[in-house]
Amino acid sequence: MKPRRTTGMRAARERHGITQLELALELGVAQPSVSVWERGLAPIPKARTEAIAKILEISQEQLTIEWEDLERRKPRRVRATA
Repeated sequence: MKPRRTTGMRAARERHGITQLELALELGVAQPSVSVWERGLAPIPKARTEAIAKILEISQEQLTIEWEDLERRKPRRVRATA
């Protein structure tokens, strides 16, 4: 399974005025875990998804955006040929 970029998580956390540390303490995890999930470097464990969604008052679907969706939006680099 590919990690999921969690831009929805970061936006919701910031809307609520919650720091990564505050969210981490509420979830019982280390702050770097929240950072890693938000940056999409690792998937959010299923056991945490429901709790995060509840704390941030969003649906689990709003919490994450698939990598593929973001990849489609990135402009493609064109290589120059010699």
